[in-house]
Amino acid sequence: MKYIFVLIFLLSCSSTYTVEDRLQRVRIIRVVDGDTFWAKMENGELGKIRLAYIDAPELSQSYGIYAQYVLDSLIRNKTLLYYHITIDTFHRRVGVCYLPSLDITVNEFMVNRGMAWAYKYYSPIELQKKMNIAKSKRIGLWRDFMPVSPYVFRHKLY
Repeated sequence: MKYIFVLIFLLSCSSTYTVEDRLQRVRIIRVVDGDTFWAKMENGELGKIRLAYIDAPELSQSYGIYAQYVLDSLIRNKTLLYYHITIDTFHRRVGVCYLPSLDITVNEFMVNRGMAWAYKYYSPIELQKKMNIAKSKRIGLWRDFMPVSPYVFRHKLY
């Protein structure tokens, strides 16, 4: 429940948008990978949503399929609260998602389970701390001897 208050606080800091503009219920249709999914928005449109502040392994990477499976098992066919932050260069909506039954954000859940990196420069310090805890406990992808971040993996491919 505390995350609802965090979301509302974040919303109130925005001068351009109202709470209603940024926060809405979305119904999950299909999970693409460990940090992206398709959802039906409140207005009936389909939208591709990318979880903010985290980066899950690519599907062709170690733990990529597993991260997708974990996210799919958690959210498919469920209704989430989605807080919109921005639109990225791939025209995806980017934001924070909250599953009321979890009492934490989906973004945080994926980091806690060792299924995603917290972006070093863009994520809240608390999320980075959660990643370091998962890392120190060797949870999920942190079991690998030298896990390669999706950022590095993508740049080696192109």
